[in-house]
Amino acid sequence: MKLGLRRGTVALEPHDSEWEIIAQQTITRLRAVLQDTAIDIQHIGSTAIRGICAKPIIDIVIGVSDFDSLLSENAALTANGFLFRGSDLPEQYLYVCGEGELRTHHIHVVQYGSEAWNNYINLRDYLNAHPDDARAYSDWKQSLAKQFPNDRETYTAMKSDMIQEILQKAGAWRRNSMEIRFFSPDDDLYEISSIYEQSWKYAYRGIIPQAYLDSIPEGRWADGIKRVGMRSLVLTVNGRFIGTAGICKSRWAEFSDYGEIVSIYLLPDAIGKGYGRQLLKRCVSELDQLGLRSVLLWVLEDNTRARHFYEQNGFIFSGVYRDDEIGGKHLREMLYIRKEA
Repeated sequence: MKLGLRRGTVALEPHDSEWEIIAQQTITRLRAVLQDTAIDIQHIGSTAIRGICAKPIIDIVIGVSDFDSLLSENAALTANGFLFRGSDLPEQYLYVCGEGELRTHHIHVVQYGSEAWNNYINLRDYLNAHPDDARAYSDWKQSLAKQFPNDRETYTAMKSDMIQEILQKAGAWRRNSMEIRFFSPDDDLYEISSIYEQSWKYAYRGIIPQAYLDSIPEGRWADGIKRVGMRSLVLTVNGRFIGTAGICKSRWAEFSDYGEIVSIYLLPDAIGKGYGRQLLKRCVSELDQLGLRSVLLWVLEDNTRARHFYEQNGFIFSGVYRDDEIGGKHLREMLYIRKEA
């Protein structure tokens, strides 16, 4: 396997499955340094697209809510081999890995959930789902690489029109392939419950005791999905269940005129692709139609990813905590609210 390319040059290699392994190892290293500063970290670019040629440079995108917090970690990032290269594009920062003129990794930092974030994710996912378009893109890159082997700037510029065309298709595909609807009696309760189970094991790793997460039985949430008073939503993509949410009138006397989002969960491989925002938007809309224009929800204090997500989408911490115990561990939940505009 080849990894690394001299700055300014263009050379393409056939897809190598080792790139994904290296990308995941890099993501683990970045998480160890950035911790809560990074809302999400994903492998992107051509090395993340199966079956197409790529420059042997791993591209990673980091989604943050606050660039200042990210920049304050520059010394730690440098110490771990991630070298700061400034703002290469508007509202983006770039870090690189490699020695001398050789580059092995490009680390792009953007606002989580921004257009730039969605473009990176949508391009990857669309081309992985549409091999004909991926092949055409790969063929065009090979043609350009032969013309501009020592001029990466022109090579990149010449790809831009095709990338924009793919992004337009990818955006429409993302919108059209997704459906959010209420739970139907014909839906498989165990398949929907599995979303809760997988999401808990992913999102709460390191927060809730691992022994408890490992002991969650199949179908743990099946009965709750059809509980009286709870309205359950499901999110499907191309017919596959990938997300679910539960809403109701507030269960808390001091917030009796509020709606409540009891839960929003996604399969781990659906996180960071904009589905959570769409599901949250639909929950708020459905509660609004019930006359519940202010909304509350509870978030575990240690679940910083979820807290960032809700804060980015108009919810604020109320100052109210409640104690909880899961798997023998004491935890605190924070009450977030979104008041009527």
